[in-house]
Amino acid sequence: MLPVAIDISDTLIRLVTLERRGRGLRMHVRADIVVPDGYIVDGDIKQPAAVTELLQSLINAADPKAK
Repeated sequence: MLPVAIDISDTLIRLVTLERRGRGLRMHVRADIVVPDGYIVDGDIKQPAAVTELLQSLINAADPKAK
């Protein structure tokens, strides 16, 4: 299983995987989703339920078999 990371900003949530390449790592963007205005403000999640739905959508887009 590949390591997974989720990057969350005020405007975008991105899911990436890391793959070992020789002595280094390579990052692959698996999916990203735009965060609507007001959901996350200055790093604070203002609408947790809506952000949770975005995260679930992101995971499903990256791996449709994920539950």
